[in-house]
Amino acid sequence: MKTSNSHVLNSYWGLLDSLHTSWKLELIERLTRSIRQNLQQNSNTMKNSFGAWKSELSTEQIIYELRNSRNTNDG
Repeated sequence: MKTSNSHVLNSYWGLLDSLHTSWKLELIERLTRSIRQNLQQNSNTMKNSFGAWKSELSTEQIIYELRNSRNTNDG
């Protein structure tokens, strides 16, 4: 961990260390929810970036259609 990050964490810990246990637990729950939301958003971003192929056709049918739709000019 970078020294600057460590300093920030230590500063926060100085504020949080003296909190009541129930407040600390509430903070843990909120942080956990926040992390899960961020992970979900990142996962969706990756899926949306590359898209997904949705079809009722089988893999073999899709390959067949792709191959048969090719046009070549040999002349």
